[in-house]
Amino acid sequence: MLTSGQMINYDRYNAILMNTPAPILADQIPKVKIDLPELIAYAHDKGVKVGDLSDEEKNQFIHGETVSSLQKKVRDSIKYSNIIEWNANVK
Repeated sequence: MLTSGQMINYDRYNAILMNTPAPILADQIPKVKIDLPELIAYAHDKGVKVGDLSDEEKNQFIHGETVSSLQKKVRDSIKYSNIIEWNANVK
């Protein structure tokens, strides 16, 4: 938050936006079957969050895909490289 008398550095702000990824839209997410209750239970039993599990551990609960293949599908479906490009094209 800016305090009284501080100026916004717009060059820095624009540089940050150029490095901010565009949103991933619902139609860009691949359809996949994940046994989410079992995945959550597995993480709980290990005493960690789902995000802290290794990709190999998560793969046990993903049917027909792997974490890396899903990540590649999402990357391949992304239409805009950053938030500025997305903003300019989404109306």
